[in-house]
Amino acid sequence: MCLMGMSPTHRTTIVIIGAGYAGIMAANRIASHPMVTTLTRVRLISASAHLVERIRLHEALRTEEDPVRSLPELLNPTIDLVIGRATSIDRKRGVVHLSDGDPIPFDQVVLATGSTSRAPAGALPISGIADLQPLRDELVGSSHTRIRVVGGGLTGIETAAELAEQRFDVEIVDSGTVGSHLGARARKQASRQLRRLGCTVTDNHMCQPEPGMLTIWTAGFAPVTVPCDPPVSTSSDGRIVVNRFLRSPTDPRITAIGDCAAPPAPHLRPSCASALSLGAVAADILISDVLKTPPPSNTGVGYVMRCVSLGRNCGLVEHVSPDDVPNGPVLTGRTARRVKDWVMDRTTQWLIEEAQRSGSYRIVRGPAQ
Repeated sequence: MCLMGMSPTHRTTIVIIGAGYAGIMAANRIASHPMVTTLTRVRLISASAHLVERIRLHEALRTEEDPVRSLPELLNPTIDLVIGRATSIDRKRGVVHLSDGDPIPFDQVVLATGSTSRAPAGALPISGIADLQPLRDELVGSSHTRIRVVGGGLTGIETAAELAEQRFDVEIVDSGTVGSHLGARARKQASRQLRRLGCTVTDNHMCQPEPGMLTIWTAGFAPVTVPCDPPVSTSSDGRIVVNRFLRSPTDPRITAIGDCAAPPAPHLRPSCASALSLGAVAADILISDVLKTPPPSNTGVGYVMRCVSLGRNCGLVEHVSPDDVPNGPVLTGRTARRVKDWVMDRTTQWLIEEAQRSGSYRIVRGPAQ
């Protein structure tokens, strides 16, 4: 079968840079679509052969086992996996340059390169797999009498609770309020559980690393992008500006999703939930391009709940509206922890199911962009 206006021998090459939750979801959803399988070539560029489960990093502080999954186990078999580091996107030639190897030509390129920590000198981040061993080394046989977790977001709360449960003397500090992204009731419950574990909770105090104290930095993240030549529009913090179709207004061949993108959706937050839905939406838009059909009318993504682990035996689940406003009951204790575990387990399973059948993952819809 040949679609109108398309050469029977032409295959659209879609290059996806970054094999995190968003990149894998986009790659699998395109590659497993029965109507575009013979019309596209999906190439996924990854710096390693593994997915790093960032939502499990805080738990890996207690074990020598890294929270990674082999990419071949998660990917549709038709995807061409390229292990390497993308160094630049040549928009004039239509190729992605690698640090080692030949340039990769593209018709469409998707940036799903994520983010990294902004930790200052003297502090240790917890944003990637390379951060784990330095933290483990400091925690095992450490001479530090106290541990300070800087940043009261969900990552900071989960890290502080994990360490406090191990009987470390932990303080969590924030320049505003610890748990400020949570609703009032959920914030109170999180603070209560942290204190129950022996963790000191300090609001309205920003600090720098101090000698003799292990400082774990979760206070801010910076986008990771691949330079474009010529450049495309970026936000003040370095993210790639995209429209409601997740495309750069500078060059519609460039799509950006996840932490590296700045879409017209102020309610979006860095999270696994955002990454999965944005990856699926980007895939649906690219599929519509290949099939010459109208793009999805609603490209907005949203949320259902926030899940937070507060140690291994306690959690917190807060129901939210699609635009991430708390609007329902707060579940706590062991039941909430089981919900958190279910979500973490389902995350990679959703990717595997998408590799087998395009559209199996149900996008969480949010406000229209």
